[in-house]
Amino acid sequence: AWQALSRGAPPDVVEGIALYGYRKKIPGETIAAWASGYKNLTDAKVPPEVAADLVRNAMENDWDIRTFDLFKQNMYAAARNRFDMKAYATYLFGHYLEGKKMPGAMAADAMVYFKKCAARKTEPVLPPYQGVFSPKPVQEIVYEAKPREEVPEPVPSAVEPPPAQPQPEPVTPVVEPRPEPQPVRPAVTPRPVEPPKPVKPAAVPKPAPQPTPQSLGIAMGTLWPGLYTAAQSYLGTPYVWGGTTHKGIDCSGFTQNSYGENKVRIPRVSRDQWKTGDPIGWKDLRKGDLVFFNTMGVGVSHVGLVVDASGPRFYHASSSKGVTESDL
Repeated sequence: AWQALSRGAPPDVVEGIALYGYRKKIPGETIAAWASGYKNLTDAKVPPEVAADLVRNAMENDWDIRTFDLFKQNMYAAARNRFDMKAYATYLFGHYLEGKKMPGAMAADAMVYFKKCAARKTEPVLPPYQGVFSPKPVQEIVYEAKPREEVPEPVPSAVEPPPAQPQPEPVTPVVEPRPEPQPVRPAVTPRPVEPPKPVKPAAVPKPAPQPTPQSLGIAMGTLWPGLYTAAQSYLGTPYVWGGTTHKGIDCSGFTQNSYGENKVRIPRVSRDQWKTGDPIGWKDLRKGDLVFFNTMGVGVSHVGLVVDASGPRFYHASSSKGVTESDL
């Protein structure tokens, strides 16, 4: 874990992987390879959820470092080719898990196939596969909780008043000599030009107010029964870093799914979940609230769901026990 941190891997990622490795007694070199590989891929603009799926597969399927590194390099090359990384990972992992090809042959096959699709401008045919990034059929979202943001400074209007026109200088009448016997005509004095009227900048429309749970009629009293049922359905699910299903799930995946199955969308990772909603004190906890933990001294790295405010007791995806109930 220290090797990965020293190379710049995100602390919360390292902790999740390291705790999983500790539970299964995975060598430190493997933990460092997973965490560093995640950082390498995200630095190469591979979506974090796709990079996490590579790590999850290595964890669940006991891939050795050689297989992990081979797929990492292959995905890195796919990102350089600007392939759709979710489609690429679906093809790569979906076919490899069928057990018909060795890692090297599978990686080469995926690269050749996607290059052909790119040249022909056709969509790749993908196998059935459920990854961290795979869309899951969910109920219609009624409310989406977004991270708190500072109030932005007022933005000046995009319509600027036109620059002031220079005032015309007075024109001195000039009498031109005319041949005799024609009389000299007096020059006409020009009319003064009125300066342009200032144009008021167009008013910037105010953004529509964001809906709140109260405005949508969402109250914990009505939300709680379904939320509790959803959370209970994950009890006993093994902890898998990056996991989002009943086969394996991590702490923020558990809280996100529990709310998502009740038409409320919250962010995917714990540090972003912490930024949503309203901060409350210990004495104000109630069932359905989220509690956050700073387990590494570098910020939020774990989250749980309060199920009994009198304890208080909460459900969470423990790295050692899976989804379980604990007492604060």
